Amino acid sequence: MDIDVKEYNSVVLGALLHDVGKFLHRGTPGYEGKHYVASSDFIKDNIGKLKNDLYDIDLVRFLVYHHHNGNDEIENELKSNGKSVEERERILRLVKLIKDADSYSCIERDKADQDKTDKDKRRSPLDSIFSYVNLDVRKVKEESISRYPLNSLNPLRSFPADINLLSDEEIKHLINLFLNNIPDFRQYKRFDDVINVWLNLLEEYTWAVPSDTRYKISDISLFDHLKTSAAVSACLYKRHITEINSNKKIWKRQYEFVFVGGDFSGIQDYIFNITSGETAGVSKRLRARSLFITLFSEIIIHRI
Repeated sequence: MDIDVKEYNSVVLGALLHDVGKFLHRGTPGYEGKHYVASSDFIKDNIGKLKNDLYDIDLVRFLVYHHHNGNDEIENELKSNGKSVEERERILRLVKLIKDADSYSCIERDKADQDKTDKDKRRSPLDSIFSYVNLDVRKVKEESISRYPLNSLNPLRSFPADINLLSDEEIKHLINLFLNNIPDFRQYKRFDDVINVWLNLLEEYTWAVPSDTRYKISDISLFDHLKTSAAVSACLYKRHITEINSNKKIWKRQYEFVFVGGDFSGIQDYIFNITSGETAGVSKRLRARSLFITLFSEIIIHRI
């Protein structure tokens, strides 16, 4: 499997940032247009801090901008940029990969749930999933739905509330915090570090931003959509590297990726089974055991 590591990194980062414009165009001057244009402009405006030799930032921006465009428009731009036939065909396959990852990441929605006309999409908050914990979702009343205020991730301010619309002030404030906290990515020497920094940033500032406001139920955050899109794109690139390298028109669509879920029993017994009668250091041991469970889960994921 002959993988171009820099290209692979560019695809993963492109998938991670492809919809960041959905956040920015809610309340930032210069980003009011289509979300994919806003995502591309964000990269262009911050290119000095975002570029890194570990990936091709120009390719990242191209993938982000064209993940909703047709092949003719994409190919015309590639021609104007002087790309050869082989280069154009390869980049078209990479754009297709981003499109597929985006579609897989949000394909669980029913088309019938789209286009609720009375929604102010720009100021629409994220619905709490707990509002729909019901055997029959049709019985959930509009007035009983809780939604999240828009703020950076904070345990004390991350509970749903009785709100219908976000204010312009809170939208602009959070976007400004996000833009002002983007680090200089040239300092990172490993792509894992780049991805981890981006995941932390996106989780902190987009955890309460709905990924798609076309639906009657908007309970999937932009952070979750971006993270899963990046994960799926990583799988698709490795799965189809033969087709990408050989310019095959038909890709084998079976077994493109696998979701692995797991659990192990006895967690609460392990955490809370502190020797009875001893009080000294109990809180420290509780935290230590809880941390062990968290780290153990992470290690299993990396091992798989």
